[in-house]
Amino acid sequence: YLKMQGDYYRYAAEFADGDARTTSAQKAEMAYASGMASAAELLAAHPIRLGLALNYSVFQHEVLKETQEAVKTAISALEARNHLGDLADQDQNDAMLTMQLLEDNLNLWQQ
Repeated sequence: YLKMQGDYYRYAAEFADGDARTTSAQKAEMAYASGMASAAELLAAHPIRLGLALNYSVFQHEVLKETQEAVKTAISALEARNHLGDLADQDQNDAMLTMQLLEDNLNLWQQ
């Protein structure tokens, strides 16, 4: 739920200006940060946790213009590679796809 809430406010911030953009960005930040704290209870490679990290890092880069924070979030999420074996087969596939998206973003952001 917190991921969806963060996504909603991220999209609102991307298309808003002035105070509306600031307010939406603040709400997205709160939702994503709360989601990341809650997701810490999941396995490191859990697809929901990785998907949240992916979307949060995109928010940090696109809306907040904090590319270094986005890179840190993505790198931290990718540390879950060593834990893929803890997941069921379908979750492993989902996790690997999300990790590929994280890697793609990192490559773009670090150019």
